[in-house]
Amino acid sequence: MFKARIFALLVTVVIIGILVYSGPVQAFLLSMEVKDDSVVQGKDVEITTKLDLSSEEFVNITGLRFRLTGVEEMNCFFDVDGKIIDNKTNRAECKELKIKKIADEEFHFGYGYGYGYGYGYGFRGGDVSYIIELKTNKLDAGQYNGFFDVFYDDNLKSSEVKFSILDREVEQCEIHANNGEIKIKEG
Repeated sequence: MFKARIFALLVTVVIIGILVYSGPVQAFLLSMEVKDDSVVQGKDVEITTKLDLSSEEFVNITGLRFRLTGVEEMNCFFDVDGKIIDNKTNRAECKELKIKKIADEEFHFGYGYGYGYGYGYGFRGGDVSYIIELKTNKLDAGQYNGFFDVFYDDNLKSSEVKFSILDREVEQCEIHANNGEIKIKEG
């Protein structure tokens, strides 16, 4: 009888340990992909983001943000429809950014708050994707990191891409030398 209780206790501890070790189930997967990781200044950087809402739980996405770090920085908050949120974003800073929603999972109301009890709201199942176009005309050449942040249920999840902006290509160049003095004219 004593051995059976010890065995039951041991099995219980192992099962609880496995559950704690495995951690919480992820509500969604987040990915980012840059079309070309090296662009010439003046060309757009195109980034595709994807939220894979594979769970049957509701995900209450409260906001999205594109962050740029590197030679220059940018923070642009937007809603699930891709519209810039004015009260959180410096509009001038995000002028060179275009966000387009390309795949859509509808916002739901109803049962399933996350654990099957009560009412829930948010996204459930399917994908939500965006194309982010970053104009590079006014950005300095150099290395950059782009982050896509998803705020949901008092949590934050991020994905990152790296890319480079190269100096503008010179289409035409003239070099003149006179008495050891060199003049270069780009045009």
